[in-house]
Amino acid sequence: MRHAEGTERIGNGTRAASVLAMLGAQLRSKRLRPWLFWALMLASSAVGAEVSDAMARALGWGTATTALVLLGGLVAILLWWAMCRGLPAPGFIGHRRDEVWFWAAALSGNGLGSVLGDLLGDRWGLGLAACTALYAATLAVLWGLGRGTRIDRRLLFWAAFVPSRIPF
Repeated sequence: MRHAEGTERIGNGTRAASVLAMLGAQLRSKRLRPWLFWALMLASSAVGAEVSDAMARALGWGTATTALVLLGGLVAILLWWAMCRGLPAPGFIGHRRDEVWFWAAALSGNGLGSVLGDLLGDRWGLGLAACTALYAATLAVLWGLGRGTRIDRRLLFWAAFVPSRIPF
């Protein structure tokens, strides 16, 4: 649906502000609040999609360039996190600083998953069903690698995080 000139920007800013507010609440929380974590995960998925769409369309980069930029961003975040703090095991965030790194990587990973869905589904013509099947097969392969190899689980987690983003 088309928006009136300028209203889409306002909506995007509102959603981004909501994510920042939830992130602030998550970081201030003294204990795990699953509802807040998952609300933030869903919201960051939506904002990640909006960021990738803005990069691909509004900036005119296209889906392939946007995918490469977001992949580079995700890799840079993970490398920087590993160098500064040591990349924690999946499911374990021991410090608030690690949580900030996690959410930066999650936002980038969500954007990457979204733009890959656009690239595979629209640009390369796979469509939603084939793209979903490809993502499911990728997750199955990564699961098999996790069960049958000694590949670092942290790498497998982030490799699985991107295609776990539903390709709409």
